[in-house]
Amino acid sequence: MSSGNMLAIFYFLLEGIGNTLLVTFTCFLSAFLTGLTVAVLRRLSPLPLQKILDVLVFILRGIPILIAVFLVYFGLPSIGIYVSPLVAMNLSVGLISGSYLAEVFRGALKLVEPFEITVAKVAGMRQLQVIINIELPQMLRFSVPGIINEFSSVLKATPFAYTVG
Repeated sequence: MSSGNMLAIFYFLLEGIGNTLLVTFTCFLSAFLTGLTVAVLRRLSPLPLQKILDVLVFILRGIPILIAVFLVYFGLPSIGIYVSPLVAMNLSVGLISGSYLAEVFRGALKLVEPFEITVAKVAGMRQLQVIINIELPQMLRFSVPGIINEFSSVLKATPFAYTVG
């Protein structure tokens, strides 16, 4: 094999790595934000809305990623919404992985000591201040293994972007 062919192959490999990293990081960012939003909404919402979010997370966790990508990419144009392949991946992987991360965050929120929340409320903090200043920093520390696990799942799901372009 000549050096020109090797350079061309190396260029294509670098381009593929770049595309994989782009899809992985954008999908994981949307999943992280979705999971964090759902976890905080579950914590702040009244019981009926919590149950609705529980059902939604349960349903989304059961949908295969390839089916979701096809539904978003090929289904949305039938109602007049056209999306790029990257946006289709972000929506589908973001929702599905976000639902898994919401469960990770829910479990991590339960690990925060109740007396710390009580002390913060006695100190005069509002509910949102308690969540932002007390619960979220500890939740993120407790959820690092689950976050890394979901990041690897998102990385493994990036080849599905090839199916839509």
